[in-house]
This record gives sequence, C-alpha cells and structure tokens, in this order.
Amino acid sequence: GAASGWSIAKSPTSGPNWALNGLCTPTPSPTPVIRTGMTGFSNFSTIQSASPLPVEMASFNVVCDNGNGLIYWSTVSELNSKEFVIERSEDGIIFEKIATVSAAGNSNSLKYYSYTNYDILSGRSYYRLKIVDLDQSYKYSDIDELNCEESETVISVYYSEELGIVVNSQLSVSANYEIDIFDVLGKKINSTSEKLESGSSITFINTDGILANGVYLIRINKNNGTNVITKKLFLR
Repeated sequence: GAASGWSIAKSPTSGPNWALNGLCTPTPSPTPVIRTGMTGFSNFSTIQSASPLPVEMASFNVVCDNGNGLIYWSTVSELNSKEFVIERSEDGIIFEKIATVSAAGNSNSLKYYSYTNYDILSGRSYYRLKIVDLDQSYKYSDIDELNCEESETVISVYYSEELGIVVNSQLSVSANYEIDIFDVLGKKINSTSEKLESGSSITFINTDGILANGVYLIRINKNNGTNVITKKLFLR
C-alpha cells in the first residue's frame, strides 16, 4: 500500500534510543517531511509507523484565569480523532472526567482548543487529556498542575486596535507585576514589568511592531511568581 506515517527522528548515539524532537509539518506524498525546531547535534533518520499518528500534540497547558482553570491545547495533525476528554485529579494519580471537547477529525494544520473549569478544586490539582480516536482507542497527554490562590486583586485584560493591550486593575495596595505575552505554542513573545497602582487604574501595553494578527496568551504574575490572570486574546 501507499507509504504513510513518515516523520524525522534523532538519536545522540545512532540508536537504539531514537526520539521525536521539534515540530513536525505534515506534507502530502511525495513532498518531503519537514520537522522544525529540532535542538542539539545528533544522528538523524526518517522513520515510518505502521499508520500515521492519530493525533500529534503541539502543546497542553492549564493556568489560572480569574479564579477559574483555563485549559488550552493545540495539535499539529489529527487523523480520525473523535474527542478530547479532560480529566482532573486531586493527587495526580486517580483522575476523573470533567468535560469532553470534540476533535477536528482530520487535519494537517495547527488546531487550537480550550475549556474553562469553573469549579476548580481548592489547593493543588492536576489535569490531563484523554485523546480518543474514532475506533475508541486512546492515549493520554502529559499532566499539568493548577494551584489558584485566593486574592483580593481584581485584574481584567482586553485588546483594543487603537490602544493595544489594556489592563484594568482594582488593587488594595500598589504592587509590581510581570506581564508576559505568549503565542499558542507557549513561546514567550514579549515581557514587561509594570507597577499597578492601588485603587482603580488602567495600564496600556503597546503592541505595535511586536504582535501580528493571531491568537496570544497574556499572563500577569506578581513579582513573587503568583499567577493573577492568564487571558487568551485575539488580535485582528
């Protein structure tokens, strides 16, 4: 039959420990397979599975968003994918289903997904994806953890074409905050430190020449590392 499931692998010792690295760009036969973002100097080889990977994940993250759990992930490619089952755990061992998100089915381009968990557990909790195919076979994503601390701080973020990124804050005391902007793959695009004043205040983050149109995540942390808000922004 026709060849399928081709990719590129690397090994620091020319085998037997071959592994995927970087980001695979699926291309139809007979054009080459492309994998970008590979790191280090190693031996490289093309590899082929008996069938294409049903779902190749690009990212999976869980962050605090105004006291809720924002779960977001992306895929490089999907073949006969059915759904993503979001599972949560108190101890990182025993997981329970909390939601299901439909998958793209078949895709050779980046796909983005998100879900907000409004009834998070107190303290530390753990999340993972159960990735289910049409034939009911499945695999699990990596595990990410969430720990939202209660705070009297109220911060909201939105994007304006005229003003850039706008941060509205209502603080009991003035404090310094780190404001980081990431693309959907988790790469940090921009970082700035701002002092947000007590009471009601508005802070503008200029994005001219920094961000192209697309989807971004903005994360605001206190200087002690405590996450205050993570927000998905659509720049058009």
